[in-house]
Amino acid sequence: MNTSEDKQRRVLANFLKQTRQERGWSQREFARRIGVTHATLNSWESAKTTADTKNIKKIASTLAIAEWELMKMLNESSDNDADFKQVVDMLDRLSKLEMLKINVEIAGRLAQAS
Repeated sequence: MNTSEDKQRRVLANFLKQTRQERGWSQREFARRIGVTHATLNSWESAKTTADTKNIKKIASTLAIAEWELMKMLNESSDNDADFKQVVDMLDRLSKLEMLKINVEIAGRLAQAS
């Protein structure tokens, strides 16, 4: 396993555990909400394995966040962690309408690029 994949596993593990704890959910509750087994979530949170694309979508949906935000977080290099945190903090301050406009704009650009 290369360093980039290791980092992605660790980033997802930390994010899942921290988010779950902030919401007051047990691993079993969070796993049920996502639609995976407790063992699967435990494996993700301990960075033994990582979620595939289908499960990334489920996680984003469960947490009511944009899938692209979660994917961006996983693909950030360690050198850009502080910059990414600033972007996420800024996005957190946006209203739902502003976020919807951003998501529509990004979807449009992605559609044009493909």
